[in-house]
Amino acid sequence: MKLLAIFLPVSQTAHYAELTAAFLVFAAISISAAGIGLRFAKNTRNLLWPEIQDATTARQAARQSMWAAFACSGITALSAFLANNGFVGDAPQLAVLRAALFGMLAIGIGRLSRSAAVLALLIFLVERTQNSGPIAFTVILLVCFVNGVRGTVAFHRY
Repeated sequence: MKLLAIFLPVSQTAHYAELTAAFLVFAAISISAAGIGLRFAKNTRNLLWPEIQDATTARQAARQSMWAAFACSGITALSAFLANNGFVGDAPQLAVLRAALFGMLAIGIGRLSRSAAVLALLIFLVERTQNSGPIAFTVILLVCFVNGVRGTVAFHRY
């Protein structure tokens, strides 16, 4: 929301847009959990909650978490850069270290490390409880991190 404040003034319309996006994400997750899912063309893979049947599908589920960790790393680094240069509020302390930590965890998840996936999920949850952000984006990243834990654990099981 802070990045949008650079370009647009914060108003009730932005608040309603965020609530609408959160509702749409919640509806998509509910439909996906019900088994209907988001399916495209011949690829019948569920994008929000993929089925894990073997090592290949476990690796694909873990990739979601890897990209979510890279996204958290990039967003944290960008917000720290903008804050240090005076574009947005005050500079978050240790933001560069958090960005590097998420980057290292993303590499660990890419190598299918269970501990990296669980640690990334826990750090994300702790960070989200301390800072509020767009609900829809938070829910999407949370689902990706949970899929990463599911994928890495299933990969080592298979």
